[in-house]
Amino acid sequence: MICYVHSCGVPCSFDMVYSFLSDEKYTWEQMLRAIEEVGGLISECSGEFQNYDVMAQFEDYYQCRSRIFAENIITKIPKGDIYLKEVLQTFVNNVPIYKICNYDKFRRSAYDANLTAQVFVDVREGEEFYLECAQKDNSEYLYQQAALYLSKNKQHKKAFEWIDKARNIAHYNRFTVDSTYAQIYFDANLLASEEEAFKALQILEKCCRNDKRKSIHFLIYAQCVKRFREQYADSTKLAVLIDNALEFIEEGLTDTNKSLSNKMKWRLKDAKDELVVV
Repeated sequence: MICYVHSCGVPCSFDMVYSFLSDEKYTWEQMLRAIEEVGGLISECSGEFQNYDVMAQFEDYYQCRSRIFAENIITKIPKGDIYLKEVLQTFVNNVPIYKICNYDKFRRSAYDANLTAQVFVDVREGEEFYLECAQKDNSEYLYQQAALYLSKNKQHKKAFEWIDKARNIAHYNRFTVDSTYAQIYFDANLLASEEEAFKALQILEKCCRNDKRKSIHFLIYAQCVKRFREQYADSTKLAVLIDNALEFIEEGLTDTNKSLSNKMKWRLKDAKDELVVV
């Protein structure tokens, strides 16, 4: 549980542990003893979170050796692992939002569709998890991640229902939600209709050109164009699509904004190499 919280970029307080384990099952002394028994894998909160609004004078905060370590613990767990599934289900049921330090940052990773796809191989359980989350966090980001999860599992009809909810309440995150809508629309129509798949790419293009955080859409657009070319190799639309994708990739590769990580730039370079292959 502490790895999960730390992998989302925030420290884990004893109050969160207390709610997670539940005082119906354990005394607070038993909870402290459980934390001590974990040993050197975790430590009390240090300088990594010194700028956060934590009240370390009132309670203990815990973290792993590093966020990278915490992320590796979570991502290396086998697909469908029952223990991580239990952690996520227990966390969302037991830990109230107000106990989570810097919740806005936490939510960006906590409900990520890639994580839930790794954990919930049963789509019914995965959707039920998101329904439980929505009881506490009625945000467009949550609905967006649920839609992505369902789309990954080929549940396109349900995915559209969730992304429509996100579009109805989106105010500050409109382009990101539109981008997700376009991805789902593209996945649902790629094999069925060249015209409809092209319409989805047009929505993605608008996100690439008009969003202030446009760089987050570049790789998605390039990957979709690659798949479009594989499906419709003789399309008259291909030349424009590939030119657009290469333009966006070049903009991303030359972007000096530190928010665009080196890892993302490597992926953009790989996408460029794939697109220029004849």
